[in-house]
Amino acid sequence: MLNNVISLIITIQNASLSNKKIIKLNLKKTLNPILKILIKEGLIENFIKHKNNCIIIFKKKIFVKIISKPSQRIYVNYNKIPKKLKGKGVFFISTSQGIMTDSEAKLNKIGGEILFYVF
Repeated sequence: MLNNVISLIITIQNASLSNKKIIKLNLKKTLNPILKILIKEGLIENFIKHKNNCIIIFKKKIFVKIISKPSQRIYVNYNKIPKKLKGKGVFFISTSQGIMTDSEAKLNKIGGEILFYVF
């Protein structure tokens, strides 16, 4: 699953950096929570599902820092989740209750694997 997530995030970052407003890509069901979090945090405007395809509409440029990699997984307890740079951005954490943001993980007192940081 991590490879699908990283592939989605890199595709979104590349499209954002090349000033595209809309991209179309294949969507796996496991990636829906990530897109919903990106909408909730105001990083993308919307996504539209049509059969196996997904159209993503951007609001602004997105920058991504991938933390966990297949060769080196980074796990943290909820009280050891890193602080955001200048209070901006979102850490995505894979927990036993699904993928959530750093603030949700701290609120629920759940640790997990830090996937990436979006700002």
